[in-house]
Amino acid sequence: MTEPEEAETSIELDDEDGNPVRISQQNAGPGNQVGQGEFKPVTDGKDPGEAAAEQDELEREAPAPEP
Repeated sequence: MTEPEEAETSIELDDEDGNPVRISQQNAGPGNQVGQGEFKPVTDGKDPGEAAAEQDELEREAPAPEP
């Protein structure tokens, strides 16, 4: 396994037991994990008006009880 680059790791820290650890950034870009990264492009979602209308229709079909 190759060593991570300096920009991808934290400074050396101590854990609860006093052992030195370094936190490394996970290579989690869109091509490297399921889900295409943390945030999807805005163009992939529904129009907010369309989503609100769909939510209103679902609430009419099966109303949620008031808390």
